[in-house]
Amino acid sequence: MELNSLVNWILPVVLAVVILLLLYMYGTWTYTKWHKYNIPGPAPVPFLGNMIDIWKKGLFNASLDWRSKYGKTFGVYFMRDAMLLTNDIDILKEVFVKDFSNFSDRSQIPRRPLNYPINHSLPFENGDNWRRMRHTMTPTFSTSKLKLMGPYINRCCDNLSSALQRLSEKRELADVKRIFGAYTMDVIAGTGFGLKTDSLLDENNLFLKALTNMFQNTSSMSWRSVLLSLFPFLRRISNFSRLVKLLPSRYSLSTE
Repeated sequence: MELNSLVNWILPVVLAVVILLLLYMYGTWTYTKWHKYNIPGPAPVPFLGNMIDIWKKGLFNASLDWRSKYGKTFGVYFMRDAMLLTNDIDILKEVFVKDFSNFSDRSQIPRRPLNYPINHSLPFENGDNWRRMRHTMTPTFSTSKLKLMGPYINRCCDNLSSALQRLSEKRELADVKRIFGAYTMDVIAGTGFGLKTDSLLDENNLFLKALTNMFQNTSSMSWRSVLLSLFPFLRRISNFSRLVKLLPSRYSLSTE
């Protein structure tokens, strides 16, 4: 009787310890990558990697701190994914010029799930689809095409200067993020769509509202996206459930 009660007590404990050990191994087994290649970098936290520093300081400030400690090139972990950060000019030339064809895939940084067609845009595509889109868009940024964009960009610069001048005359504080965000959207509207906009004067423009909503909806990160990043196999279940919702009623799965 005592033996049975002892077994009944020990078995759940052993099972819990094994599960915790397996979870720990799953959350840390990718963290040896940069050590193998003798690449310096901050110590990661199980499952989260170096995301805590990024959430606290922001990617830019965290990168500056890491650069001062580890040099121009160092390795970090976004959740369980290894990322190499560098501002070494020679390495950047190799990646973006000489061996550019070998660096087409985009990193799967946790983010809010994207809707069509944003999920198939150049910044979020991978592999052969990314190469095809990049090859199609490259002529758009030739020297002659960039010269044609000059008048649109110059007009946006004039609008920006006028906005800063108005603020200076009124001695008002400038919301730098809002001002340069509006300037960026005006440049996109002009060079990409041939539209003449002034976001700082006409904030109710339908195109600008749609563009603002698109960036807001794709820039933040939810707990759902974090969970999918930690456990990639859940993406299949998530994609399947979303697919079922899109099916017409006659193809829906019946629970009756």
